[in-house]
Amino acid sequence: MPLHCVVSESEHLVTMRTEGAVTFPDLQAFLTDMRARSATSYRKLLDAREGHLVLSEDELASYERQSIECAVYDRLGPYAIVATEASKQAHAALLTLLLSNTRRPSGLFSSPTDAYEWLLTQAVPGKL
Repeated sequence: MPLHCVVSESEHLVTMRTEGAVTFPDLQAFLTDMRARSATSYRKLLDAREGHLVLSEDELASYERQSIECAVYDRLGPYAIVATEASKQAHAALLTLLLSNTRRPSGLFSSPTDAYEWLLTQAVPGKL
């Protein structure tokens, strides 16, 4: 699976790691899983140092719409993204989308430790 995901209910944290080609169905499955687990408000740490995004512009727009729909039903938790210079290029469209979302705090980091420590300073929003 190109998008590995671990949910810690006790920490209100979702840890994700990309590997190989990440496709639109992978992102849809992630959103569905987050809704099913009531984890959309959890802190999210995405390690995007490996893998690459394979999305058309229409798929990216659809993912953005689906993400916005999640915010209608629940508050979105903070998002920390770990990336290298190369992975920033490989995931450029998705990173731009995630980092420009004003509905939640987000940050881009070069170290998983820095990203995790930043996430711990961010509040987990309450349910709507």
